[in-house]
Amino acid sequence: MIIFSKDVYPFTTENISGYIENMDLKDKSLLTLGSSLDQAYNALLLGAKNITVFDINVNVELFHKIKSNLILTCPREKLYDNVIESYYIEDKNSITDPNTFYKYNLYMHNDENYYILKDRLKENRINFVNGNIFKVNDSLLDNEKYDRMILSNVIQYLELYSINKDKYEVLKNTFKALKDHLNDKGIIQLLYYYNTRLINNCRLDDFFDGYNLNNILNNLYDDVDDITRFRLLEFDDGYGNHKDGVVLYKKR
Repeated sequence: MIIFSKDVYPFTTENISGYIENMDLKDKSLLTLGSSLDQAYNALLLGAKNITVFDINVNVELFHKIKSNLILTCPREKLYDNVIESYYIEDKNSITDPNTFYKYNLYMHNDENYYILKDRLKENRINFVNGNIFKVNDSLLDNEKYDRMILSNVIQYLELYSINKDKYEVLKNTFKALKDHLNDKGIIQLLYYYNTRLINNCRLDDFFDGYNLNNILNNLYDDVDDITRFRLLEFDDGYGNHKDGVVLYKKR
């Protein structure tokens, strides 16, 4: 069974507001994952000119119609409750609490941002492609290229999507395919970490080593000497007990 194939996350579980402004999205094309649509909506707020939501979840486009319509028709302070009421969520553990939802999304920070998003949602800049990020070349992206990519934390699920295959080979092929779809000077939000100090009881460096990322990325990108060349952004998650973070890659 493929996880994430049907159940959406109603709201992000990532502190998107902690990193997304560092990606310089104004007038840029974006390929993004994220069944909550919050990555796409925050990018739209920041001026992305067109957005492709590439996700394995077959219900993302339907959820977009529901959630975007609610943004267009209800006040900011009512959005959280209306989303919960309007879409059946099977996994209740995936529901972010209201305070976190407001903190993690720039478009929920104030009424001005919320109204900007409303206006830009009317412009229909978001389109959808259903597909597996670990099989990018099997998708309908054709020869499309993008200025920016947001991969959420999908790489942490590599082993689940490479059963009976060499996971390192799958990762290599994935990065190569993504690079082929990335414009020069393009930026990828490559990895999102929940707690940069401990990931599944392992330190950050252990995670990199465990997935052989240093060697894989050095082989793929001539401009990368080692993983420290990637930019790790840390930010407080708001609960004071750890820091989340992202790794950004820029194509020279």
